[in-house]
Amino acid sequence: MRIAQFFFVAASCALVGLGGCTTVPALSPINGTEAREDGSIPINEVVKRVKCEIYDATRDIPKEYAWFQSWGANVDLDLIANESSSITPSVAVLDPFPPFRSASLGTFSRGFSLGLGGGVATTASRTESVSFSMNFTEVHEQLNPASKVNRREAFDNCNLPKGRDLNSDLGLRQWIKSVLGPLEGGNRALLSPQPKQSTRPAAPPAFTCRQRSGAPSADCEAPLKSITHSIEFTVVKSSNISPSWTLVHFKGHNGNSSLASAGRTDTHRLKITLGPTNETRSNASTQQSLREIAPAISNAVGQTLGAR
Repeated sequence: MRIAQFFFVAASCALVGLGGCTTVPALSPINGTEAREDGSIPINEVVKRVKCEIYDATRDIPKEYAWFQSWGANVDLDLIANESSSITPSVAVLDPFPPFRSASLGTFSRGFSLGLGGGVATTASRTESVSFSMNFTEVHEQLNPASKVNRREAFDNCNLPKGRDLNSDLGLRQWIKSVLGPLEGGNRALLSPQPKQSTRPAAPPAFTCRQRSGAPSADCEAPLKSITHSIEFTVVKSSNISPSWTLVHFKGHNGNSSLASAGRTDTHRLKITLGPTNETRSNASTQQSLREIAPAISNAVGQTLGAR
């Protein structure tokens, strides 16, 4: 019985201690990089790889897709860390009775058992997000060897390692080539520039828009609105311990379940959206304008209601 009491007290202390040791998880560095001494992690390699792959994917776009060169990219990077731990101790107190003997029925064992258990689990999550944007003109100026302002050395001349996680081939070139497939074939293309809705009555037919090389004119719009490329890497790590033992008056933890366990899940998510940069700027300007005039509208409405 003293052993059972000792185990119960020790388990209670462990439960209380586990509940108080939850801390903010450290971020897991991207494969091929190492965390700095202050705990921060470098994301330079992600920026290098995204720009290099965009340049590689768009440097040989046909001239009839010149509208594509006025596009840009918006990149969202999410780094998520989840840590969990749990302890679920259990104990069975045994009090065996003298066996029952019967001349006609035989011998039967007797005893009393009392099971005790408890548990506590902790979970901590951390999500870090960063968004950055670039336009194709900027990318080509920085990475085109023929450019007078190229900065290829800062990008390791785009000779990036083929590792794992986000430090591997993102497959952006293959995806862009795939989505441009329906535009190939000239007059037989499945998608082509179309007249804008605002100028449709006076706009030329669709095939005329398609025959114009270079950027679509003011009365025609690009056949693609946007392209999105998403990548997610998830790494799950876990460990557990399941001891079990039996004494005369005491039976330890049930071996069918874990006494203690711990786990960590790291998720690295990258989303790249390609689209016209002028529309992005227009939307941003519109939102800024709305924010600026919102107080004036509010004051005007308030004065009107007060006058009534």
